[in-house]
Amino acid sequence: MKKILVTAFTCLSIASVYAENFSVEFVNVGNFHIADIKSGKDTYASWHVNTVNVVTKSGSELFPVNGIMTGTCIGTSKTVSGSTLTEADCVTKDSSGDEFTGHLVRDGIVGGPPTKGSQTVKGLSGKFIGLTGKCTYIPTTFKTAEGIQNVSIGKCDYKK
Repeated sequence: MKKILVTAFTCLSIASVYAENFSVEFVNVGNFHIADIKSGKDTYASWHVNTVNVVTKSGSELFPVNGIMTGTCIGTSKTVSGSTLTEADCVTKDSSGDEFTGHLVRDGIVGGPPTKGSQTVKGLSGKFIGLTGKCTYIPTTFKTAEGIQNVSIGKCDYKK
């Protein structure tokens, strides 16, 4: 039994030594499609956005600089009793078709003033299996005839 425990501990120790920690910076753009419901002073919105993400700085070959990824997010924004919150779940795919998911949270509403957000990331397929991370981002939005346009700049700290 002691030999099994020592072997298991050694394997876990070696795996953690070989885990890669790195940072990635990106620019993300997209056009929001929003459905609003207003009730008195409260507002609820569901939305989706298709995004294009460009890596601007990278500490890993998983995310090459100038690499382009596409994503789809489905989210909600709400203002209740003066407090605002936006949440979304996204799936992002690179040019090889490998995917990761992210859960975004930030104060504020889509189309409102920019507020810092956070994202928790988990790899789904291909080279992203085993990927985990935390990101921060600041969105800037503006309204056009086609809807609300978004440009976000962010940074992620990953582990694989």
